Amino acid sequence: MTAELARTLLAGGAEVQWVPVVHAREATPPPPAGIHSFGGSVLTSAPLHRVERGTLDLPLESSLTRELRARPVDAMVHIGAGARGSVNLLWIADRMGVPPFAIVRADEVVCQRGDLVHATGNACANFEDPVRCGRCCTASWLRRAAASEVQNRLELLIASLQVARGVIVREEREAKMLEQAGVPRRNLLLAAPEDAARVLAERLLAGPTRSPSLTRRD
Repeated sequence: MTAELARTLLAGGAEVQWVPVVHAREATPPPPAGIHSFGGSVLTSAPLHRVERGTLDLPLESSLTRELRARPVDAMVHIGAGARGSVNLLWIADRMGVPPFAIVRADEVVCQRGDLVHATGNACANFEDPVRCGRCCTASWLRRAAASEVQNRLELLIASLQVARGVIVREEREAKMLEQAGVPRRNLLLAAPEDAARVLAERLLAGPTRSPSLTRRD
């Protein structure tokens, strides 16, 4: 997705910066051809029950803030918003005057597990009960997931998506789920995976200038 979006933007005359985010044991991939990579971040894996810890990425937040201050861009795209990692990137961009966009999987936004599959193995559609979700993510008596952290995680993610100028999801099911969670319908864009790069590029290239930044987490 990152490479495809970068190629589409470059073909439209944009300058593209890329901020890769990887797990501790993953190698940082080379940037797609033609784009500039800065910073990057190594995501520290947090156990499932440490919900709050899984929403933080202070090095990436600081790196993004410094870069946007030193070299402002015309848009920021967070690919994989809602997966483990910072819940603050869209908000930071917005507060610094950079229009933020997101490409998300709704299941990852509303579910700490990321798949809406209950610990029992059954499909789950009840993501608005933090007590139930906390129990689902509890590994043992000593490794409990706090309901307050589950609720705070979802609220922070939804608040972040509310400032986005566009949130791309794959299908209507996901759009309805995010709307139920609190994301305004006007913010949501439907695009199949093979069309997401084109749809988003059209939005980005419609702006006055063309220097988007991509942050990737998927």
